[in-house]
Amino acid sequence: MKTGKSFSLAMAAALSMSVLTTTPSQAGTSKPSAPTVSKIVSKNSGSKSSLKVTLTYPSNTGGAPITGIRISAGSKSCTASGSKKSCTITGLKKGTKYKISAQVKNSKGYSKASGKITFKAGVKSWEKKLQLTKVLAQTGVKFSNFQALGKVTPRISTLNIRSVVRMSNASDSVVFDTSGAVGVATIDSQDVGATSGLVAVTATGTIRDALLSGNAKIDKVMTTTTGDYYVLFSNATALSSDALPCLLARVNYTTGTPTCIDNELNQIQWEEDEMRHGSAIQFDENGNIFYIGTLTNGKTALRKYSNGTVTNLVADNIRLNDFFVLSDGSVIASGTTESTSARWTRLISANGSIKNLMAGQDTSFINKFSDGKIYMGTYDSTTGWNIRRMNSGSNAMETKYWFSDVTGKTNYNYLDYCDGKQFSMGFCSTNGALVQRIFNVLGKKTFGIVGTSNGSGYDLVQYYPTLKAATTSVDRITLSQTVISNVLLAGTTASGTNTLTIYDTGSDSETVLMDASNEIEIYNMNYVASTNMIMFDGLRFSDNEYVIGQVDLN
Repeated sequence: MKTGKSFSLAMAAALSMSVLTTTPSQAGTSKPSAPTVSKIVSKNSGSKSSLKVTLTYPSNTGGAPITGIRISAGSKSCTASGSKKSCTITGLKKGTKYKISAQVKNSKGYSKASGKITFKAGVKSWEKKLQLTKVLAQTGVKFSNFQALGKVTPRISTLNIRSVVRMSNASDSVVFDTSGAVGVATIDSQDVGATSGLVAVTATGTIRDALLSGNAKIDKVMTTTTGDYYVLFSNATALSSDALPCLLARVNYTTGTPTCIDNELNQIQWEEDEMRHGSAIQFDENGNIFYIGTLTNGKTALRKYSNGTVTNLVADNIRLNDFFVLSDGSVIASGTTESTSARWTRLISANGSIKNLMAGQDTSFINKFSDGKIYMGTYDSTTGWNIRRMNSGSNAMETKYWFSDVTGKTNYNYLDYCDGKQFSMGFCSTNGALVQRIFNVLGKKTFGIVGTSNGSGYDLVQYYPTLKAATTSVDRITLSQTVISNVLLAGTTASGTNTLTIYDTGSDSETVLMDASNEIEIYNMNYVASTNMIMFDGLRFSDNEYVIGQVDLN
């Protein structure tokens, strides 16, 4: 018995030693998984470029150390041995787009290639910083609109607001509380205790009903840089027992008290579309408020609110598709005369006089570029789609186009837009005149999101001081916003993956903040300047859950 027991222990020890001394190849080593391209830096010399590409090792190395890497850009490649994570590809043509991928190897050979990154040689850099994006909360409540507040520090506590309401015996008065919130949002569902449809969103992603007292249903919300915000009621609502029903109101962030802007309109024209891109509510330098709505008689009105007084700038026989307010209180309006179907673009001065800027033409966009001048997208039979500029001195359209696709002296700029393959069909189909959003960066550059939702999607293009396509890995842009000198872009890549990037307009470089590994289809996003964070909401693909999140740019 003794001998048998000793023999068993010896055998066990021998087996244990055998396992400990087994080499990786004996244990069944396999090729590693594919790595990830994490950074690309371009250096230029004349017409040639070199790309230094850095990768991230896969978590699965195949059971053996990584002994080398190979990185490809089209038909060219570079390699490095040992534990290096980068190498440089030389001899690339500046301005040419390359599909870049990476492989790693161990003792069994090279892995499969990583996902391909489209990168234009000559662009300064591209990088991933996925750790900046964080999901704050998972919620079953979907926002129909989310707006960041310019102020997030509580100016007045909920207790103080309740005391004010109680002391004034105005418990039926409409009062809001968004103290401590980073944003406000409207919601589709009414089953979460937010009976008003407007919720205050905190920095941790929690929500509460923004209505403190009274009864109101909120359809739309829009914030301003002061922290105050505008609410559009679902139906005209009296703000107190002795007040007239109100459709549009401004809410003071400090007190939560709304001030009625308009109690005469049946409807406010709020939604943007392919041909109307200006904000629903606009302001001049004196804080006067401008907006479009429908009167009780069914007519469209362009209205101005100033210190409690409402003035109709235009209120008869028109259909407006866009307007833009200048700093002095004059307005450029684009639309049609209903009785004649005549199209026009007009300047309405601050004193109410009207001047035709373009008879027979309305606009696809109206906006101010970084040079301080007004630019408009339009169409005529001579040049097709084009962009024209207004002479601020004479308040008239310049005879030369800012650009069109007609050669000669009719343009400031002419490029062989599409034949040269500098731009996508989103731009080429209308010569870049369907500009959805304009971003002026530090008074030096102007960028635009251009294209159509039912075509090739939206693209990012620099419009001023020179016309050129911006290089971004976002193939179809769905949301965009400026962040100081950067443009935040949400959308999908060429492979259809949801992504979020920040594009540096100064260096023409891009940082990826979200990719397939943390994929979320973003519905709304807002930059909060006071915290230097981006708040967003959307659908997380890994578990099909609706989430609220943030990107910390600090």
